[in-house]
Amino acid sequence: MSSPETNVAPFTSRNKDIRDVVALIQEGRCALTTSLLAFKYMVMYPVIETTLITVINHVQATFSNNQYLFDDLVVVLGPGAPAVLGSIAGQTALFGLFFALPLWLAHSQDWFCAPPDVASGRKPCFAYQPDESGDMTVHAHEVSIVWTTGHLQYLLLAIAFNLKDPFRKSVWTNASFVLYTLGMTVLLSYILLSPESDLNMAWLDLTTPLPPTFCRQVRGPLSVVGAGRRRMVVGA
Repeated sequence: MSSPETNVAPFTSRNKDIRDVVALIQEGRCALTTSLLAFKYMVMYPVIETTLITVINHVQATFSNNQYLFDDLVVVLGPGAPAVLGSIAGQTALFGLFFALPLWLAHSQDWFCAPPDVASGRKPCFAYQPDESGDMTVHAHEVSIVWTTGHLQYLLLAIAFNLKDPFRKSVWTNASFVLYTLGMTVLLSYILLSPESDLNMAWLDLTTPLPPTFCRQVRGPLSVVGAGRRRMVVGA
Protein backbone atom coordinates (compact mmCIF):
# COMPACT_ATOMS: atom_id res chain seq x y z
CA MET A 1 0.00 0.00 0.00
CA SER A 2 1.39 3.37 -0.93
CA SER A 3 1.00 6.57 1.01
CA PRO A 4 -0.82 8.47 -1.82
CA GLU A 5 -3.73 6.05 -1.63
CA THR A 6 -5.72 8.21 0.73
CA ASN A 7 -8.78 5.97 0.61
CA VAL A 8 -6.82 3.47 2.71
CA ALA A 9 -4.83 6.02 4.65
CA PRO A 10 -5.40 4.35 8.06
CA PHE A 11 -3.74 1.21 6.69
CA THR A 12 -0.71 2.73 4.96
CA SER A 13 2.71 1.26 5.58
CA ARG A 14 6.22 2.46 4.90
CA ASN A 15 7.23 -1.10 4.13
CA LYS A 16 6.28 -2.05 0.58
CA ASP A 17 5.65 -5.68 1.45
CA ILE A 18 2.62 -7.90 0.92
CA ARG A 19 3.14 -9.31 4.43
CA ASP A 20 1.69 -6.08 5.81
CA VAL A 21 -1.65 -6.95 4.21
CA VAL A 22 -1.57 -10.41 5.80
CA ALA A 23 -0.79 -8.89 9.21
CA LEU A 24 -3.64 -6.39 8.77
CA ILE A 25 -6.14 -9.15 7.97
CA GLN A 26 -4.97 -11.24 10.92
CA GLU A 27 -5.28 -8.32 13.33
CA GLY A 28 -8.73 -7.50 11.99
CA ARG A 29 -9.96 -11.05 12.45
CA CYS A 30 -8.44 -11.11 15.93
CA ALA A 31 -10.24 -7.88 16.88
CA LEU A 32 -13.54 -9.18 15.49
CA THR A 33 -13.21 -12.47 17.38
CA THR A 34 -12.31 -10.61 20.56
CA SER A 35 -15.39 -8.39 20.35
CA LEU A 36 -17.68 -11.33 19.59
CA LEU A 37 -16.44 -13.45 22.47
CA ALA A 38 -16.48 -10.55 24.90
CA PHE A 39 -20.14 -10.07 23.95
CA LYS A 40 -20.87 -13.76 24.48
CA TYR A 41 -19.19 -13.70 27.88
CA MET A 42 -21.30 -10.72 28.95
CA VAL A 43 -24.41 -12.58 27.74
CA MET A 44 -23.57 -15.55 29.94
CA TYR A 45 -22.63 -13.42 32.96
CA PRO A 46 -26.19 -12.14 33.66
CA VAL A 47 -27.59 -15.60 32.86
CA ILE A 48 -25.46 -17.06 35.64
CA GLU A 49 -26.18 -14.27 38.10
CA THR A 50 -29.93 -14.20 37.41
CA THR A 51 -30.17 -17.95 37.90
CA LEU A 52 -28.31 -17.80 41.21
CA ILE A 53 -30.54 -15.01 42.51
CA THR A 54 -33.79 -16.57 41.26
CA VAL A 55 -33.10 -19.89 42.98
CA ILE A 56 -32.31 -18.46 46.39
CA ASN A 57 -35.14 -15.88 46.18
CA HIS A 58 -37.48 -18.81 45.61
CA VAL A 59 -36.63 -20.05 49.10
CA GLN A 60 -36.90 -16.53 50.60
CA ALA A 61 -33.17 -15.90 50.70
CA THR A 62 -30.96 -13.35 48.98
CA PHE A 63 -27.33 -12.28 48.55
CA SER A 64 -25.73 -9.56 50.66
CA ASN A 65 -24.32 -6.30 49.29
CA ASN A 66 -20.76 -7.51 49.83
CA GLN A 67 -21.44 -10.62 47.76
CA TYR A 68 -22.65 -8.50 44.84
CA LEU A 69 -19.65 -6.20 45.30
CA PHE A 70 -17.30 -9.19 45.13
CA ASP A 71 -18.80 -10.11 41.74
CA ASP A 72 -18.32 -6.68 40.21
CA LEU A 73 -14.91 -5.76 41.62
CA VAL A 74 -13.09 -9.08 41.96
CA VAL A 75 -14.55 -11.85 39.82
CA VAL A 76 -15.78 -10.01 36.71
CA LEU A 77 -13.16 -7.58 35.47
CA GLY A 78 -13.46 -5.29 32.47
CA PRO A 79 -14.53 -6.80 29.15
CA GLY A 80 -11.43 -8.87 28.50
CA ALA A 81 -10.70 -10.45 25.18
CA PRO A 82 -11.91 -14.06 25.25
CA ALA A 83 -10.06 -16.15 22.70
CA VAL A 84 -12.42 -19.02 22.13
CA LEU A 85 -15.68 -19.40 20.27
CA GLY A 86 -18.07 -21.48 22.30
CA SER A 87 -21.65 -22.61 22.09
CA ILE A 88 -23.83 -20.50 24.35
CA ALA A 89 -26.47 -23.23 24.38
CA GLY A 90 -23.92 -25.84 25.38
CA GLN A 91 -22.36 -23.58 27.98
CA THR A 92 -25.82 -22.90 29.44
CA ALA A 93 -26.55 -26.63 29.67
CA LEU A 94 -23.27 -27.30 31.45
CA PHE A 95 -23.91 -24.36 33.75
CA GLY A 96 -27.29 -25.84 34.68
CA LEU A 97 -25.67 -29.19 35.49
CA PHE A 98 -22.84 -27.55 37.43
CA PHE A 99 -25.37 -25.47 39.35
CA ALA A 100 -28.01 -28.13 40.06
CA LEU A 101 -25.64 -30.88 41.22
CA PRO A 102 -24.56 -29.39 44.57
CA LEU A 103 -28.12 -28.29 45.37
CA TRP A 104 -29.43 -31.78 44.67
CA LEU A 105 -26.71 -33.31 46.84
CA ALA A 106 -27.40 -30.86 49.67
CA HIS A 107 -31.14 -31.57 49.73
CA SER A 108 -30.37 -35.24 50.35
CA GLN A 109 -28.27 -34.49 53.45
CA ASP A 110 -29.59 -34.68 57.02
CA TRP A 111 -27.96 -31.39 58.01
CA PHE A 112 -29.66 -29.39 55.26
CA CYS A 113 -32.43 -26.96 56.27
CA ALA A 114 -34.41 -24.70 53.93
CA PRO A 115 -35.24 -21.15 55.13
CA PRO A 116 -39.04 -21.78 55.26
CA ASP A 117 -38.47 -24.77 57.56
CA VAL A 118 -36.13 -22.78 59.79
CA ALA A 119 -38.46 -19.76 59.90
CA SER A 120 -41.43 -21.94 60.86
CA GLY A 121 -39.45 -23.82 63.50
CA ARG A 122 -39.91 -27.21 61.84
CA LYS A 123 -36.13 -27.68 61.49
CA PRO A 124 -34.27 -25.16 63.67
CA CYS A 125 -30.82 -25.92 62.25
CA PHE A 126 -29.68 -22.32 62.58
CA ALA A 127 -31.03 -18.99 63.79
CA TYR A 128 -33.35 -17.47 61.19
CA GLN A 129 -32.40 -13.82 60.58
CA PRO A 130 -34.67 -12.03 58.08
CA ASP A 131 -33.51 -8.89 56.30
CA GLU A 132 -35.07 -5.43 56.61
CA SER A 133 -38.09 -6.41 54.51
CA GLY A 134 -38.74 -9.45 56.67
CA ASP A 135 -39.28 -11.66 53.60
CA MET A 136 -35.69 -12.61 52.72
CA THR A 137 -32.54 -13.69 54.50
CA VAL A 138 -28.86 -13.89 53.59
CA HIS A 139 -28.34 -16.62 56.20
CA ALA A 140 -29.26 -19.95 54.58
CA HIS A 141 -27.64 -23.12 53.34
CA GLU A 142 -28.86 -22.34 49.82
CA VAL A 143 -27.01 -19.02 49.86
CA SER A 144 -23.75 -20.71 50.84
CA ILE A 145 -24.15 -23.46 48.23
CA VAL A 146 -25.28 -21.24 45.35
CA TRP A 147 -22.73 -18.52 46.02
CA THR A 148 -19.64 -20.68 46.55
CA THR A 149 -20.28 -23.07 43.65
CA GLY A 150 -21.96 -20.60 41.31
CA HIS A 151 -19.07 -18.18 41.34
CA LEU A 152 -16.78 -20.82 39.89
CA GLN A 153 -18.90 -20.43 36.73
CA TYR A 154 -17.45 -16.99 35.98
CA LEU A 155 -13.91 -18.34 36.16
CA LEU A 156 -14.62 -21.47 34.11
CA LEU A 157 -16.40 -19.42 31.45
CA ALA A 158 -13.43 -17.07 31.08
CA ILE A 159 -11.05 -20.04 30.81
CA ALA A 160 -13.24 -21.82 28.23
CA PHE A 161 -13.44 -18.75 26.02
CA ASN A 162 -9.67 -18.22 26.11
CA LEU A 163 -8.24 -21.69 25.56
CA LYS A 164 -8.21 -21.90 21.78
CA ASP A 165 -8.50 -19.53 18.84
CA PRO A 166 -6.94 -19.69 15.36
CA PHE A 167 -6.51 -15.93 15.06
CA ARG A 168 -4.91 -15.05 18.37
CA LYS A 169 -1.79 -15.89 20.29
CA SER A 170 -1.82 -18.64 22.89
CA VAL A 171 -3.53 -17.73 26.14
CA TRP A 172 -0.25 -18.51 27.92
CA THR A 173 1.28 -15.40 26.34
CA ASN A 174 -1.23 -13.26 28.26
CA ALA A 175 0.61 -13.08 31.58
CA SER A 176 -1.96 -10.89 33.32
CA PHE A 177 -4.82 -13.25 32.44
CA VAL A 178 -2.85 -16.32 33.52
CA LEU A 179 -1.96 -14.72 36.86
CA TYR A 180 -5.55 -13.57 37.35
CA THR A 181 -6.85 -17.07 36.59
CA LEU A 182 -4.43 -18.72 39.00
CA GLY A 183 -5.21 -16.19 41.72
CA MET A 184 -8.97 -16.53 41.30
CA THR A 185 -8.71 -20.33 41.26
CA VAL A 186 -6.89 -20.27 44.59
CA LEU A 187 -9.26 -17.70 46.10
CA LEU A 188 -12.52 -19.36 44.99
CA SER A 189 -11.22 -22.81 45.98
CA TYR A 190 -10.35 -21.45 49.41
CA ILE A 191 -13.83 -19.96 49.77
CA LEU A 192 -15.41 -23.30 48.79
CA LEU A 193 -13.19 -25.55 50.91
CA SER A 194 -12.92 -23.29 54.00
CA PRO A 195 -16.58 -22.63 54.83
CA GLU A 196 -15.87 -21.30 58.33
CA SER A 197 -13.02 -18.95 57.40
CA ASP A 198 -13.07 -15.30 58.47
CA LEU A 199 -13.40 -14.25 54.82
CA ASN A 200 -16.59 -16.27 54.41
CA MET A 201 -18.13 -15.55 57.80
CA ALA A 202 -17.20 -11.91 58.37
CA TRP A 203 -16.92 -10.25 54.97
CA LEU A 204 -18.92 -12.35 52.51
CA ASP A 205 -21.74 -12.91 55.02
CA LEU A 206 -21.75 -16.68 54.40
CA THR A 207 -22.74 -17.21 58.02
CA THR A 208 -24.45 -20.55 57.45
CA PRO A 209 -21.34 -22.64 56.72
CA LEU A 210 -21.52 -25.93 54.89
CA PRO A 211 -19.95 -29.06 56.38
CA PRO A 212 -16.34 -29.42 55.15
CA THR A 213 -17.09 -33.01 54.10
CA PHE A 214 -19.84 -31.78 51.77
CA CYS A 215 -17.52 -29.17 50.24
CA ARG A 216 -14.95 -31.85 49.50
CA GLN A 217 -17.66 -34.16 48.20
CA VAL A 218 -18.90 -31.72 45.55
CA ARG A 219 -15.39 -30.73 44.47
CA GLY A 220 -14.89 -33.89 42.39
CA PRO A 221 -18.13 -33.80 40.36
CA LEU A 222 -17.81 -30.06 39.83
CA SER A 223 -14.27 -30.54 38.51
CA VAL A 224 -15.54 -33.08 35.97
CA VAL A 225 -18.31 -30.78 34.74
CA GLY A 226 -15.89 -27.87 34.67
CA ALA A 227 -13.44 -29.86 32.54
CA GLY A 228 -16.24 -30.64 30.10
CA ARG A 229 -17.07 -26.97 29.89
CA ARG A 230 -13.49 -26.04 29.09
CA ARG A 231 -13.46 -28.60 26.26
CA MET A 232 -16.60 -27.16 24.70
CA VAL A 233 -14.84 -24.75 22.39
CA VAL A 234 -15.10 -24.29 18.68
CA GLY A 235 -11.92 -24.25 16.69
CA ALA A 236 -11.48 -23.02 13.17
